Amino acid sequence: MVPVVCGAWASQEVLDLRECDNQDLITIAEANRYVQLPSVKRVNLHHNKNISGQVGALLCGLWRAMENLDLGWCDLTCRDYEALNQANKLQHLPCLKKLDLSNCNNLSGQGLITLLSHAWSTLQELDLRGCSLTSADCGTLLEACRQGCLPQLSKLDISYNDGISGEGLSSLLSHIWSTLQELELWNCSLTAADGDTLLEACRQGRLPQLSKLDIGGNSTISSDMEDKLQQYIKYVVYY
Repeated sequence: MVPVVCGAWASQEVLDLRECDNQDLITIAEANRYVQLPSVKRVNLHHNKNISGQVGALLCGLWRAMENLDLGWCDLTCRDYEALNQANKLQHLPCLKKLDLSNCNNLSGQGLITLLSHAWSTLQELDLRGCSLTSADCGTLLEACRQGCLPQLSKLDISYNDGISGEGLSSLLSHIWSTLQELELWNCSLTAADGDTLLEACRQGRLPQLSKLDIGGNSTISSDMEDKLQQYIKYVVYY
């Protein structure tokens, strides 16, 4: 039996599902499959531990208007990342502009590879804060860029990832990020050498559209580097 959803939801643009249990999530997914949620633009599951293993069920139908999906602080599994990838392949998220996976478990490594194995043609913002990313994950992001899997990405937040310092950042910035406008690197244990890497990427024209760079919380990068970066980037956050 198809769950009956309140008619008021037909025009609702935001679904706050932070407190939903498994049965609620299934009900909402079923409702969406029968086109009862045509106007939803944002789905907020932030910190909802019940979504673990259920992303596939939630995204099994077409979310025709969804622009923002917040899965931050969720206990996602490899199965969930595969479900996200599958929903993207099947064009169940045709308007998605922002994906928040901040502080999600199991993303580093195979999870990120799975997630980015198919082009996210409409995605503009990707939030990967606190995901324990490594230099290998930076390589995965780089490969996604090279393969055109993130053709409209304008904002990338990889703050609170200590593992990207050094080789990871060098790898990430070894290719032109032609659409990137904002790069967040807050509290990533960046070194003076990483500052030089950022500066060289700017000099070489590998960040041609970048207008905002956040390197706050990285105590070993000097204020002199901030001044040098501001020759190429309009807003450099350093404190």
